[in-house]
Amino acid sequence: MSNQTQQLKQGRSSGGGDHSSPCVPGSTSFSDCLQPRSPTSAQQIGQMVLAFSKRSTIHGLNHIAQARSARRRIFWMLIFSAASCGFLTNLYHIAVKYIQVPVLTNVKHDHLSFKFPDITVCNINPIFFPPKNSQHYEDLLRVIKQYDQDKKIYKQRAAKLKNWKRGVFTSVIKGVYISDYLYMQRNITLYSIPHEIFVQDCRYMGTHKDSCSSSWITHRRWPYGACYQLNITKLGRDAISRSNKKAFSSGFRPDLFLLLYKGVEYPDEFKYLDAHGLIGMPSGVLLMLHEPGTYPQIGESFLLDKYAQVDLHMTRKQHLRKLKLCESHRDIYDYVDVETGERRFYKETRTDCVENITQTAIKQQCKCVGHEYPLKYDDEKYPFCRDFKWFDQHFNDSDCANRMHRQVKEANPLKMCYKDLCEHTTYSTVISQANFPAVIERKTHRGWLRLLSMMERDELKKYGTTDLASKALKLNSTTEPMNISEVLTNGQFELLNVDFVERNFMYLRIVPSSLFADEMLEDEEYPLSRFLTDVGGCVGLWVGASLITVFEFCDLLLDFLGLDAIFRRKRSVRQNGHYYGQLRRALSPHEEVTRLVEYNRRTPLPPPPSPQVTRNSPADINSAEVGQDDEAGSNSVATAAAAAATENRLNSGITMSASTLSCSSAGGDPVKRPRAVQIGMVSSV
Repeated sequence: MSNQTQQLKQGRSSGGGDHSSPCVPGSTSFSDCLQPRSPTSAQQIGQMVLAFSKRSTIHGLNHIAQARSARRRIFWMLIFSAASCGFLTNLYHIAVKYIQVPVLTNVKHDHLSFKFPDITVCNINPIFFPPKNSQHYEDLLRVIKQYDQDKKIYKQRAAKLKNWKRGVFTSVIKGVYISDYLYMQRNITLYSIPHEIFVQDCRYMGTHKDSCSSSWITHRRWPYGACYQLNITKLGRDAISRSNKKAFSSGFRPDLFLLLYKGVEYPDEFKYLDAHGLIGMPSGVLLMLHEPGTYPQIGESFLLDKYAQVDLHMTRKQHLRKLKLCESHRDIYDYVDVETGERRFYKETRTDCVENITQTAIKQQCKCVGHEYPLKYDDEKYPFCRDFKWFDQHFNDSDCANRMHRQVKEANPLKMCYKDLCEHTTYSTVISQANFPAVIERKTHRGWLRLLSMMERDELKKYGTTDLASKALKLNSTTEPMNISEVLTNGQFELLNVDFVERNFMYLRIVPSSLFADEMLEDEEYPLSRFLTDVGGCVGLWVGASLITVFEFCDLLLDFLGLDAIFRRKRSVRQNGHYYGQLRRALSPHEEVTRLVEYNRRTPLPPPPSPQVTRNSPADINSAEVGQDDEAGSNSVATAAAAAATENRLNSGITMSASTLSCSSAGGDPVKRPRAVQIGMVSSV
């Protein structure tokens, strides 16, 4: 047995192995040879990466792993590196395009129900002089005289100041005109034209004037005094239903007609009174079209005169929420009427936001409010910054409001204001104007006298007196005083003052340009589906990979995780001395099995012992027969056990071809094995 061990050592040393423990079957140290050399983790990782490269769907890795020479391997590595650079560059541009979220705008021309916007009209002429000999006229004269006295008083104070202070005070006094002064007195009704006189006719789809007369809302706005807002949706249900039926049956577009009286005639003593101090301010009407429920903004208005037709085109917009450039709801602002103190609520617009930021800065720093902005409910208690009394008390900080204006403008308040609504409606306008009223050309003297007679009755009802006949009729000093109703009854059409009619009246028609409306929908031009498609095409073009490659990498990752688990299991097995696990790992490498086969081929087994023939006595023969029977019984048991062990080995699945394997039994006698056996597990007998 010692010779066999020495030969096995020599065979292993000659075969290049470095095992020092004997691996002789049947020896007591056979278990030592079952502990194989453990390859390092780097080697095993390399083997896994190589196997992954051979079976990977990435063409470059496959060519590199299966290259037949070093030159070809280098060639394919260069090709794969260049393809990888191209892939990364293309992927970068695709990712940048997806991150930028380009917007695709789809415009759909569909039959949507037209919704009229809120309509607000202001008389550009802010001062309306009531009839003479009325109490309203006397009150207005008193306020105008007070304005002249205050200017004289503060000019005298400014003359006593130093040079630079005198210049500042004088410029402020000159900048306050009669329209500013009257507005800051918070008595707008005193000088504003009443609604029933300003709006002479209002017809929506041919309905009666009274149907929309109760739907007007009064706004006090600088510098125009009173502005009047009409909300079509607040008309009576009967008027709306009748107009809708008429539009449906006749096919006409829903329209709104307004006949407005501008009242530009001044009394002789105020013939040269400049209300605004601006030579570029025309006569006419200021028109504001805004979304229902929002506050009218003067910055978004139109100046109209004579006969004007406004064609509206409605567009319903729906912005992309993913960009986060729009808001799903608006804040609510509470504005207060300067004169009555009535509190009203409106939806926020961008102009409201900017004005609110500016007004808040002025209020906090200067303890006053700007008269050019609408007042919120909390701002009513503050004085106006342009008021003479406040300016006299805070003269040392007289430039506070202008300074706050500049600071807010430099801060760009639009960035702090709300974003556009995700779903809202806009209106585009086309305005056409014509000469009006063209009394002489159209021969409408009777109609205008009839209208003026109704105006005369309205003035008489409101003020108790009227002087409209002195303005609208051509009466001289020799003519007896007459009213317009008498002229109409007598048929004296030649007494109509055509110049008065043409300068004081204007006609406004607001009509939708089409019963169809545009629906503008924003969508992603480059959605996730297209992004994945482009990435897939990029990967397939440059590196030849696909979605299966992702799962291949996952499989490689699982191999790495399994390798770590095997290392931990080996350490635990060595510590516990588990014999079966050592044997299984010793027989698993192909190199160890091959070395055992080569050893058994080179080492011949000893011949079996020859049987000895002797003569025996009859008693010995009988005893021998009995012994043979016992031995046959024991051999049959051993044969059955050996057959069961062989069957277990055949089922294990590991085939080892060898000449013979010799293992020592309990008594030390060698047992001859066949050349080819199925080795699964070795158990001690």
